[in-house]
Amino acid sequence: MVMVSQHATPTPRGREVLSPGTPDRLYCGREGALGVSSPDLLTQIFGFLSTTARYVGEGVVGLIQYILPDVKSLSTLAEPIGFLSLLTVFVILTSAARKVALIILAAGWFLIVVRLLLMAFAIG
Repeated sequence: MVMVSQHATPTPRGREVLSPGTPDRLYCGREGALGVSSPDLLTQIFGFLSTTARYVGEGVVGLIQYILPDVKSLSTLAEPIGFLSLLTVFVILTSAARKVALIILAAGWFLIVVRLLLMAFAIG
């Protein structure tokens, strides 16, 4: 019997079942060896965001528990707090970027109008 991975367990019918927590997408290479396919870009991005949210949430929960030591059961809220923190930072950054973009657009249109006036009066 050929094992699919080190986590595979044989069943009574001879088929192999992957253990929970093992990758579920397998591919067969040119030489017939089975391997795990790499995750796509979107999966990697969401994995990064989830990990970052968990660490940020744990930091915020630690800060809250430092300020309010009587609150003990905040560990279940670490990931949701982390996601809300990341979204808050994203909104703050995009609103600031929007203001900067509007200032740049206004300055650009102002300079175009000035140039048109200079050309119209043959000054430039």
